[in-house]
Amino acid sequence: GRYVSISGDGNRLIVGNYNAYETYEWDGNSWGNINLTVSLSNIHQIELNYFGDRVVVGSHTGNHFSTTFASVWFQDNSSWSQLGSNILSNNSSNYTFAESVDIDSIGNRIVIGSPDAYSSSSGYLEIYEYVNSNWLQLGSDIISVPQSYSFGHEVFISSDGNIVAGSAYQNEFQNISYCSLGYLGFAEVYENIGNNWQLVGSTVCGETNSSELVSLSSDGKKIVLGEHSYNVGQVNDVGKITIFENINNNWISNGDIIGDSTESGKFGLGCVLSNNGEIVAVGSPSMYVNTSSNSGTIEVFNISTGIQYTSPACSGCTDSLALN
Repeated sequence: GRYVSISGDGNRLIVGNYNAYETYEWDGNSWGNINLTVSLSNIHQIELNYFGDRVVVGSHTGNHFSTTFASVWFQDNSSWSQLGSNILSNNSSNYTFAESVDIDSIGNRIVIGSPDAYSSSSGYLEIYEYVNSNWLQLGSDIISVPQSYSFGHEVFISSDGNIVAGSAYQNEFQNISYCSLGYLGFAEVYENIGNNWQLVGSTVCGETNSSELVSLSSDGKKIVLGEHSYNVGQVNDVGKITIFENINNNWISNGDIIGDSTESGKFGLGCVLSNNGEIVAVGSPSMYVNTSSNSGTIEVFNISTGIQYTSPACSGCTDSLALN
């Protein structure tokens, strides 16, 4: 499965590739395919809502407006049916619309990212709400403060759909640098206030151009910034993550978690934060484990207690959050 998403209770799983996705459920003993399959073209990302009964799909070829769209599907008895129509970009020149997508808990709001949207403009986010059988844009497009071609490469939405987050892996735009250390990746969080999306706190800058938002807690008060190209001494691409918490409208770092300083494991390339923001799982897809290069590992951290668990190596895995 190139794309994987799981419901909030952990009992339903969506697995997809570029042309279809399938649904599995846990019956207490095993994962069974429940014959909820949808065939689509050019799938780029899929995300399941908390209850596991709606899924948003981002589809695009990157070269034509008409094949670049988002769609939402709901469980209709024993099959998936589309909810509303395909959602197209409001700009016909945008070929990267829906490169990234996310859906709120109920499944009535989605966020869509459009990195590299235009040849001469910033990437951006769009939020849509399902109203009277139609997907309507909620508020205006969100363009980051340090305008970046890659803004919207990753997007997230809170459980209630009122907070969204987006990131860019580089803040370069028309030769302008915003973050104090140069052309670095960054993340921003926005809150819906009176149908206007307002920046929460300020832009969160990373330390490398690989810095990118990789997860958001369900209440929107914690974010994780991953930097898989972070170097330690003479070792390149060790990687690290930094967890930030919104305290009085300021994003305060809870400290860094750094990968194995002896390995170019690209720690932080994939990461997921639990709904309550207390547990984080981090992938190192390029770890060298038991004499096997690029084996990959998962490390799970309890942020409040410091307890850590490392998964067995996954030989040959290319997904940054793959497990045996």
